[in-house]
Amino acid sequence: MFYVQREQDGMLYAVTIDEFKQQPNKTIGNIKYTKEVNGFPELISACLACGADNINNTQYCTKCGAKQETEEIDDLELTRFHLTIVEALANGKSHDDVVKVLVDNKMDRSTADMLVSIAAKDVEEFILQPSWRRKKRNDGIKKIVIGLIFLGLGTAATVINLTSITQSIAIIYWGAILFGFIDLVNGLYQTLKYWD
Repeated sequence: MFYVQREQDGMLYAVTIDEFKQQPNKTIGNIKYTKEVNGFPELISACLACGADNINNTQYCTKCGAKQETEEIDDLELTRFHLTIVEALANGKSHDDVVKVLVDNKMDRSTADMLVSIAAKDVEEFILQPSWRRKKRNDGIKKIVIGLIFLGLGTAATVINLTSITQSIAIIYWGAILFGFIDLVNGLYQTLKYWD
């Protein structure tokens, strides 16, 4: 699979070689599949204005004279892009939420849906990586510590306030106690979930 960015609107399309093979000389974006050479596809750019082949990758079309600008996306950028989608899914974002973000960033819905579906298959493998599990476990431990601090401070402030003789109104610091308890429980759950 490779990706093509269409110049007119900047939309990103995911394309498989099979899609090109089904329709010989089909142009997607400004890339045209012509044939296979030694088992590899031969892809050439085509003029977006007239559709003529731009075999030498010149700046101007030899047939109509239109300026040829291609914006190629390198493999490293695609890998980062894919990993970003996988990480978003692994962190609990829904399929539809990730697709919506991609569509908002100038990607057509069918391509976004396909990319997220492909990435969803890698989520299981991503979650099993020790470094990711360690990070989630450490995040859980941080939540436990923060929860204990808030729970302890809220309880201490409440006890001090209730035992104070000078005050006629007792104040219970429910906010800090409740936040601390919730963070403590979430941290314990997350730590135990990702414990090796």
